[in-house]
Amino acid sequence: MFVHISALQASGIQAIRDGQKVSFDMEPDRTGKGPKAINIELV
Repeated sequence: MFVHISALQASGIQAIRDGQKVSFDMEPDRTGKGPKAINIELV
């Protein structure tokens, strides 16, 4: 799952650490590279 920094910032999150639990929705990437995370929340 790809998470772009702008999706984190849009959710009010500065960074996530490896292994940190989050919830998110998925949407297709406009460039066709696969799904990306949106609406990210720390759990």
